[in-house]
Amino acid sequence: MSASQAENLTKQERVCSKLLIDRLFNGGKSHSMSAYPLRVVYMYLHADEMANDVPNTQLLVSVPKKCFKRAVKRSEERRVGKECSE
Repeated sequence: MSASQAENLTKQERVCSKLLIDRLFNGGKSHSMSAYPLRVVYMYLHADEMANDVPNTQLLVSVPKKCFKRAVKRSEERRVGKECSE
């Protein structure tokens, strides 16, 4: 395994579904906590809502344009956030 593959999250560890992302931000059952400029939004899933091959925890890193205007800085913050989660 190369160094770049070791640092990446697998597809099962990432929130990829548009439906799950919409439920997370607009569903009304999500919770959040923040430490400026980072905000963590999470949601508990019941056992019947999860598929067998999906891990208990999934991660989506999103960096708002409101806090970081330049794309280079947003990308850097996203990368740092993913590295901290491993």
